[in-house]
Amino acid sequence: MTHSLSAPRARPKRHKHVEEPIYTEMKPVNINTACDSPVAVPVSTTGSEQPHDEATFSNGSASQATMMGNQEQTSGPPLSGLESLPAEVRIHVLCNMSNLQTLGALLHASPIYYAQYRYNRKVILAQVIHSDLGDELFTDVYAAFRSRASKIGPRKGPNVNVTDFLSLYRAWRSPGGERPTPDMCSLDDLRWMACFHTSIVRPLVSRFVARALARKPGPSSVSSSDSASFLQSDIGDRELSGTESTRLLRALYRLETFCHLFGGSQYQSSAFMGQVFSPVFFSDFDPWEVEEICCVHDLVKDRYEKIVAEVRWEFDEKNPKFADDLSFEPQGSFAIERDYDGTPACPPASHLRGSAVHPLILYGRSADLTLSSTTEFLNGTIGRGGLRLALHMFTTETHNDLVALMEKSLSTIQHHFFTEASSMMAQWNRRDMARLRGLTDNRECIEQRREALTFVGDDSAQPPLAWVLLWGGKYSNLYGEYVPVELRRRGYVMWDEGRLDVKAAREYFARLWAESPELKEVKEDWPHMCDVFPPGSL
Repeated sequence: MTHSLSAPRARPKRHKHVEEPIYTEMKPVNINTACDSPVAVPVSTTGSEQPHDEATFSNGSASQATMMGNQEQTSGPPLSGLESLPAEVRIHVLCNMSNLQTLGALLHASPIYYAQYRYNRKVILAQVIHSDLGDELFTDVYAAFRSRASKIGPRKGPNVNVTDFLSLYRAWRSPGGERPTPDMCSLDDLRWMACFHTSIVRPLVSRFVARALARKPGPSSVSSSDSASFLQSDIGDRELSGTESTRLLRALYRLETFCHLFGGSQYQSSAFMGQVFSPVFFSDFDPWEVEEICCVHDLVKDRYEKIVAEVRWEFDEKNPKFADDLSFEPQGSFAIERDYDGTPACPPASHLRGSAVHPLILYGRSADLTLSSTTEFLNGTIGRGGLRLALHMFTTETHNDLVALMEKSLSTIQHHFFTEASSMMAQWNRRDMARLRGLTDNRECIEQRREALTFVGDDSAQPPLAWVLLWGGKYSNLYGEYVPVELRRRGYVMWDEGRLDVKAAREYFARLWAESPELKEVKEDWPHMCDVFPPGSL
């Protein structure tokens, strides 16, 4: 299959890579005059400079740290009771902070504890990071850190770094595997992870929660009656539980790892076509965990599309400001919406049903399936920008600032990315590839045997209640494009049982199965799923 292009592609201007932020401690203020509100420790910085300290403390005994505190006492306001504790006790206090935010609040408020922290930073940071994140979540944090281009190393061959890293990631997550721990990390690595967590990831969690738990999620694609929430009426008044926080955080970090591996220079599309993302990356996770990642990706994707809708004219080659530049793509313009041909990037599975050409073979020739310019920019901008750009997109508000942000950030990748990897067709391919190779996928077998899936309580290692209800209490290994987008906009797989109105949720899901095009497609593509909310079950 060949396609002619109306004009040669013009690649967007490439910008110098900006190194990730460095963890930089905040300057302290006196504890007697500081406010009580918690303040994050890190401040993100840009540029390629190495981590640096605002002051250097030579090696010495704990008594020297006490002397420094006493010196500050003679020249400043009286010390509080907490500050007057012996150095050994202060170290114990710092090491037992429950999370990075609490540690940051204390360091911001107290020069004495700030000095003590700087004297014992690695031990303190390692212990507080472990207390804040726990073993399992730290594995995902460490994976996002180690999968960066600066850490994964120079490319050894066609996607060798990607597959090698995924094997290592799989080993870390396997039962009995040797997980990475904060103790094994250098001080600079711990500072980077602490900064990224508090200045990038945590704010994105707040954005996701505010959007997903809003009382008016927008018009439903099913029917007007379905716009009513299936969540409890006081959903926005509750703090996140530990389980909910874990689901959100790991989804964000896994999306960041996906961007590092498949959105940058490590990935070579000609040797590792986009549709095998699914078995390579997604199959290492339970299906509801893949849906968690899909939920946060949809959050970023929706924000990107809103920004592009606002600023696209600023980059359109037809804009009068480019009138003097007669080139195909004037300097400073981006062909965000130019379609190079009419071929869909990922045709629905139903379009190939009954085709004489095996869908795996047809879709496997992805070099012949040209993505639209719109999709290339979506994939490239999110893939290369990751969570850092995502936060900038949410915190940038004025039109001129949005234009400046997109001018620096717009980029393309001409291969399939996240949306294509979680599409119906990718899931067709995942199953067909296993069948052609004579492999057995345990999750597919469980689904086909229609084994029961039971909600056993709010546990991040177990399926959430909304997932169990959606699939009628039966196991399902489908996700992504097979699930109505309005569910992901609600973040349905993130929430604990207490946040759901169970009766309303069952009725809502029954209506979805009767009317949603995506769930109708499930039963057409996979007849064994027809027992989920059969007709008349409403």
